[in-house]
Amino acid sequence: MWASNRSLPYKAIDLIDEAVSLVQFRNSKLCNNARKLEKQLRQITNGKIEVVRDEGFEKVY
Repeated sequence: MWASNRSLPYKAIDLIDEAVSLVQFRNSKLCNNARKLEKQLRQITNGKIEVVRDEGFEKVY
């Protein structure tokens, strides 16, 4: 993002830019972790569905 209003000193704009970049980086890492967890949950759920389908009810838990 570029600041169109240059009423702040350049150093302040640089600090704000770095802070925004850090927040975006952290959010992207959280998003990746959420995707990994979602994938694991899908695998477990699909595994349980297969076991139930094969009538191995005792293996579900």
